[in-house]
Amino acid sequence: MLLLKRWTLLLVFFNLLFCSTFACSMPVGLIRTPMDKLSSTAYPTLGFIIDLPEQPQDIYSQYILKKYDSDTYKNNTNTKGALVLMMHPKWSGQSLTEPKYLLEFTIIRLSPGAFESFKLGNHRENQCLCFGREQTNFASSIVEKIVTEKDTSNTFNCFRKDIKLKDGDIIIANARLVREEQILKYENDDKAVIKRILDSIKPL
Repeated sequence: MLLLKRWTLLLVFFNLLFCSTFACSMPVGLIRTPMDKLSSTAYPTLGFIIDLPEQPQDIYSQYILKKYDSDTYKNNTNTKGALVLMMHPKWSGQSLTEPKYLLEFTIIRLSPGAFESFKLGNHRENQCLCFGREQTNFASSIVEKIVTEKDTSNTFNCFRKDIKLKDGDIIIANARLVREEQILKYENDDKAVIKRILDSIKPL
């Protein structure tokens, strides 16, 4: 996740450099990532195919996509890799600041043993706000719940679906949508697309 943050800051830096050169201004507020057009993308090292939005031309509404599948990452996380997407950037308008992303997908590949640990609440991924430490079962269909972050009182719509791969590994697909005013008026639309994306995940 730290590498993703660094990548995001680098993207923002080049955006700012572009703006300083061509006299454009930084946006303020939420700029929604368009998600009306989806296309299939395969991730062989992660073992699945997924429908994702087309990357918009407007740099301020673009989403971040990062695939983690290095041996170092897998060894350090007790996973077999992950795909992270960050959408719906909310910009402060201030120079040299990264946006806050209001929609995030985290899609993780686990071995059967690691998934058993996750079900018991003992895997590092149980630190995720949407998962928690409570015991759970395989989620063959989308599970939805509202979660409140204790330290900030921020609330989130959380979505989860599990997919079993052909070799027995398990994909845990999680989406987290911040519940705030600018999001709530489009909440039903966002929920529909989130579920469409999660349901599109299929084993390769």
